[in-house]
Amino acid sequence: MKRIYLSIILILTFAAIASANDDYFQTEIDFAKKAIKDGFYDLAENKLNILLGQNLPEDIEVEGHLLLGRTYFGKGDHEKALTEFNLVLDRYQNSSFVDSAVYWIAEVYFKAENYEEALSYYQAILENYPTSEYAIFALYSEAWCYEKLGEYDMAIEVLEELVDKHPLNELAIKGKYKICEILYLSGGYSKAIVELENFVKKYPVNENIFEAYYMLGDSYYKINDFNNAIKYLKDSLRGAANDKWKSIAEYKLAVSCRKTNDLVNAEYWINKLYEEELAPDMRGAALLAMADIEEGKGNTEAAVDRYKQVINELPVNKKTAEAYYLAAEALYKQGKKNEAIELYSKALKKFPNNEYADVMHYGLAWACLSMADENLAMQNFDKTVEISNNKELVCSSLVAIADIFQGRGDYANAIDVYDRVLREFSDSI
Repeated sequence: MKRIYLSIILILTFAAIASANDDYFQTEIDFAKKAIKDGFYDLAENKLNILLGQNLPEDIEVEGHLLLGRTYFGKGDHEKALTEFNLVLDRYQNSSFVDSAVYWIAEVYFKAENYEEALSYYQAILENYPTSEYAIFALYSEAWCYEKLGEYDMAIEVLEELVDKHPLNELAIKGKYKICEILYLSGGYSKAIVELENFVKKYPVNENIFEAYYMLGDSYYKINDFNNAIKYLKDSLRGAANDKWKSIAEYKLAVSCRKTNDLVNAEYWINKLYEEELAPDMRGAALLAMADIEEGKGNTEAAVDRYKQVINELPVNKKTAEAYYLAAEALYKQGKKNEAIELYSKALKKFPNNEYADVMHYGLAWACLSMADENLAMQNFDKTVEISNNKELVCSSLVAIADIFQGRGDYANAIDVYDRVLREFSDSI
């Protein structure tokens, strides 16, 4: 009888010890989870490596390797993270953590910008573990992969599937926003407007509402609907965290007001923008907008002064060549043809291959012709024909060349050029 009692006591003792060990192991796992969540990866790594060096129950061991992989992922050590996740797949194929390992492998590849490989693992979750807690996240991330790969239609299709299958999940709202963003960034402005209008009406207090207002305003701006652009660009500036788009929104508000002939508000927005700390490109754009407003008010001389500010006071930037062109055009319209010729010539010498080169040569040609310098005019009309992709500009230049030949009595060359115009540009005449 004593032996039986002793055996029972030993069994109960070992059971208590095992239970205590299990509690200790689970406490260590929970500690590591919290450390990972809070970003204390070194602490989690140290704790997990000590834990994994012990004789563990399988469920604790597999979760320990999974958490260690997540720790390495958090530290940016993708190779070690993959080692741990693949260990889970290879060694514990019947574990309940296999779907977690597949998902985190996908996350590693996504973080490493290997979107094709990431996509294959996200799809593996959806195909092999459709009821997994990670399935909805895999679906959402699958759409991101398609977007990164430039397959925008597929990305939108996947996001629409997510919204249809999980309408009450918070990822459904993120999915709807992502659809808006993809349409906007890929240039599908008309479709983006439909989605964004729905989004801002349905989710007026969403964390992305002001970004949505900006995309909506900019989409209207891109399709030249300036009244709606003004409405939503103003809304985008109501948010406190608008630094990403504040300057460009104010600039586009100024341009939109100018396009709708609201010169007072155009001036208000451009002056507001100009008071800010701006990069040279944006400051140049602001000055050009100021010049355009001055031209709208009939103040051509003030406009020219603004153009010259871009040329003379700012470092060379994306707007410099445009400022030269617009200043020369304004001077030509004022009848200051010698100044226009000087400015065109200086710009073409400084920026021979700029995006305004063809219209600069064209404008210079007419300015020279007005000053009876036919030879220089002919050279610049020829250059316009050589470099321009603008059919109307090329056609007009050829007609001007033919007219010069005719005026000189060189009828043979004039007829050849007129014939070329008829052959190549009959639809432009």
